[in-house]
Amino acid sequence: MTTEIMFFNHDKFVNITHYPKRVTIPSKVPITGPFRDQGGGLRWKTMRDVSGTTFYMTVTSFDESNYYGTLKAKDQPEASRDKDCLWDSYNDHYFIDQGIFSVPKSMVTELTY
Repeated sequence: MTTEIMFFNHDKFVNITHYPKRVTIPSKVPITGPFRDQGGGLRWKTMRDVSGTTFYMTVTSFDESNYYGTLKAKDQPEASRDKDCLWDSYNDHYFIDQGIFSVPKSMVTELTY
């Protein structure tokens, strides 16, 4: 027997029983969260990777439109000089910091339950 967990969100019920443990985020998908610049400064930004990096997100929660969780780089191009970073232009990159990131549900791939 499966118990479904539902909650009332504004004007409708939302089923929160099942959500993926991990999702894959392709390059060019907007990611919002805490990034560190090359100087070590922490910035809360929404950015898109332009270098072809694919990311994994370990999902900790979600809402109607976004998944939230921790982020790691999965596949980075050989040309990438630094590990676990997002290139928002071909000159500037930001390091993935510890913290919770968000990504649009409609733009993720490879959902792992």
